[in-house]
Amino acid sequence: MSIASVAVAGGVLAGAGVAFAGTPVITHDGGFQVGAAGLAPGTYESTGPTTLGAPCTWTRLALTNGQPTVIEYMQTNGPSAVTLQATDSTFVTYNCGVWTPEEVAVPETPVVTEPEPVETEEEDASGSLDLGSMDLGSVDFGSAGS
Repeated sequence: MSIASVAVAGGVLAGAGVAFAGTPVITHDGGFQVGAAGLAPGTYESTGPTTLGAPCTWTRLALTNGQPTVIEYMQTNGPSAVTLQATDSTFVTYNCGVWTPEEVAVPETPVVTEPEPVETEEEDASGSLDLGSMDLGSVDFGSAGS
């Protein structure tokens, strides 16, 4: 089975050995390579069967001693989801409609606001100290350092 073309944001690329620059979207039936030269590992969701009365069928394959081995097989009459692993070699889909990567939840960015400036009264730092109004008690200034 040959690697089918994959629609990519901004155009369509075809064939094996293609590294995708955008988010791949599978638009038709076929076998798709998984990994560096194909679909990125992750979860993909389908729109469901395109032919009335026929199920959406998909298979995840791995290579074992150079031979394809079925890892997971699914038939469904509605939309489907599959999680491709980095260890998968091929993903085969038939009658499943369009496959798109699952939406990744982006954490909400907290709104940061600048604090309101605090109004203060500036005091004149220059001036004199009025020692006369201070209660100095029994401090003996004359005996310091004698």
